[in-house]
Amino acid sequence: MTRAELLAALQQATGPDRELDARIQKFLEGGLVGSRAAYVFPIHYTASIDAALTLVPHVTVHTERMQWTVDNQRSGHAAIFRNGSWHHGSGATPALAVCTAALKARGE
Repeated sequence: MTRAELLAALQQATGPDRELDARIQKFLEGGLVGSRAAYVFPIHYTASIDAALTLVPHVTVHTERMQWTVDNQRSGHAAIFRNGSWHHGSGATPALAVCTAALKARGE
């Protein structure tokens, strides 16, 4: 799965999705999963803001700023400021928005 395909899947998701969690984990590991357990039990990136925020340190040590907003706990918007520009993400949930913004900021 390419970065563009993963971003599209995150933006179309309507809520937490374990398959997307596994795809994010595979993407972070260069498309290869080191062990079967890592794929079967990926981090709950799409279900938890705390888990989604763990993607941000993977973005860069030089992340200058991050913000997010929540609309009635049903949708979210996130932005990461990196290298002089904002990388925005929207999603059906705040966690999905943070995942999208973090993967966009990776720029890979």
